[in-house]
Amino acid sequence: MLFLIKEDDQCLRKADSSTGIGKSYIASAVGYQACTLGYRVFYASIPKLFSKLKMAKADGSYFKKAAKIERQQR
Repeated sequence: MLFLIKEDDQCLRKADSSTGIGKSYIASAVGYQACTLGYRVFYASIPKLFSKLKMAKADGSYFKKAAKIERQQR
């Protein structure tokens, strides 16, 4: 799981720990709070995100999909 922040385009935190300790819960809470502050949020699990990007690469829309994800808060 990777939390990203727009400020300086830096990674806030990478959490690679065991299952069931609340990583997704924290990510959802951070995303919810960002939404309430007026930010746009994109949330996806890494396997789901990579699957979508792999399909986009296969059908030729990879750069469009990557740009859409990158534009979340510009």
